[in-house]
Amino acid sequence: MHFLRVHLAALFILATSSPTMAAEASGDSLVSEQPAHIEITVPNEQWEIRSAEDRAYQIAEMTSRPVEGLTATVTFWGVANPGAKVSPDQMIENLRKAFSDQGMEVGEHEPRKYGGKRVLTFQAQWTTDRGSTRGVVYLMTAKDSLFWAQFFATDAAYDRFRPTVDEIVAKTRY
Repeated sequence: MHFLRVHLAALFILATSSPTMAAEASGDSLVSEQPAHIEITVPNEQWEIRSAEDRAYQIAEMTSRPVEGLTATVTFWGVANPGAKVSPDQMIENLRKAFSDQGMEVGEHEPRKYGGKRVLTFQAQWTTDRGSTRGVVYLMTAKDSLFWAQFFATDAAYDRFRPTVDEIVAKTRY
């Protein structure tokens, strides 16, 4: 989603964090210290996870193995937020606006519990002459960082993979 990467990079320039180690992917998990500690675990044998730290604010990309010809992608992002300069509600609204500005229909944000932690989410949909893509954005708050995951897929793949993505977010440690 290159079109969002450029827009989000311009929106979310916060204080820079100190240099950190690169993410380490091992089998079904990835550990990163950028912008703060995060551990992402995917269901073994079902998803491929790889570091995406070479791109602005990205941490990891995950791609599902095909199931009945369907695949899905999840991208994790993160920004330093020292002193909580940006509230989670401000950040989720900035994300909603960025998606809306790209022509997507976005739902209202709502708080949910994943892994016992409060996570803000909203749904988005992009319809073109080639079909529809649905997605959900999950905003996770750490002490001095904000993380978010973006899951987008075709309608059929969305219904198939959304429960697994919810599980990935619930198991993410930050």
